[in-house]
Amino acid sequence: MNSLDRILHQRRKELKTLKLFLLCSVLGSLAAHGLAMTVQVGNFWRSTPDSTQVDEMEVVVEEAPVKQPVPETTVPESEEPPTAV
Repeated sequence: MNSLDRILHQRRKELKTLKLFLLCSVLGSLAAHGLAMTVQVGNFWRSTPDSTQVDEMEVVVEEAPVKQPVPETTVPESEEPPTAV
């Protein structure tokens, strides 16, 4: 029975260590996400537009001319009369 007690003691110890690791991981993740949410990143990606300079873009749409299809001329093949064997 002595080995059974050692095994159970080892399992309890591993379970306690696992619970502590998971708790620390969750708390660390919450702290990291909380810090990340306080940083204002929204203005970092946007450039500040100058009110004096306005970029304008002109778009011109032109229709391509429609090409008329060229009729193909076919040369009839000469038919050879069947030969008797």
